[in-house]
Amino acid sequence: MEIIPIELLKRPDPILFFEEVVLFESELDDNGISILSCKLRVMPDRMLLLCRQFMRLDDVLIRVRDTRIYVDFNRGKIIRDYTEREDGFDKVKKVQLLSYIFMLFNIIPSISAVINQPSISIQLLSVGWGLEECSHSHLRLSLPLKALV
Repeated sequence: MEIIPIELLKRPDPILFFEEVVLFESELDDNGISILSCKLRVMPDRMLLLCRQFMRLDDVLIRVRDTRIYVDFNRGKIIRDYTEREDGFDKVKKVQLLSYIFMLFNIIPSISAVINQPSISIQLLSVGWGLEECSHSHLRLSLPLKALV
């Protein structure tokens, strides 16, 4: 199983194109929020696409579905990484508030500011607190190098 080479993405390569697009957003009739967004970053040798579906259903659950597609233009390699995470609203709310307070050295934010921002939620979840990972899969494909010219 081949994973997306994060170290290559951290390199200071020039970014030829970057765009973030919100494809769908709903406040779920004032019962939470659901957002489907895509981010695309293209560098000279590689590309990364992130499609994220974030849903918070108040007092019920928080769910995140991430699909990352990495393309290496030089090798003609494509790697797809799909992750599902979800957990109960109360558990995530408590863990996120505590971890956010510690991160900000005792500056107490409003809990709604923490839970309403997918970027903050995902950063906290990625350190292993909060949402439990339900599923994770990788897929490796190859492209003919001629197709990339």
